[in-house]
Amino acid sequence: MANKEQTQDTTRQLSPAANFLERENDYGLEIEMPGVDRANIEINIQGRELEIVGEKTLVPNAWRPVSRETCHCVYRRSFTLGDEIDRAAIKARYDNGVLYLTLPKSSAVLPRKIEIG
Repeated sequence: MANKEQTQDTTRQLSPAANFLERENDYGLEIEMPGVDRANIEINIQGRELEIVGEKTLVPNAWRPVSRETCHCVYRRSFTLGDEIDRAAIKARYDNGVLYLTLPKSSAVLPRKIEIG
């Protein structure tokens, strides 16, 4: 039999793993949040701060846990955005436990060709 401490429903705060990627016109951010429902993810930008929060909840059912290795957890990660990011054009999608953000580069930092008049 499991002891009472193993079956208590506690919330853990976790910092999810992230990959930061770059292409010519944008950056990419991949954040792993397994078990999180899309509806339980929040992405907020305030000033230069990008904050991502995802909550994994335990689904209640008729079963009474005897031993539990999974938990209710909150994934939280913050990033400081540079001026080269076009904050208004950030896009997000969530697929198979991974949040993908596309962070377009501002037109001010993209290379451009100047024509001779």
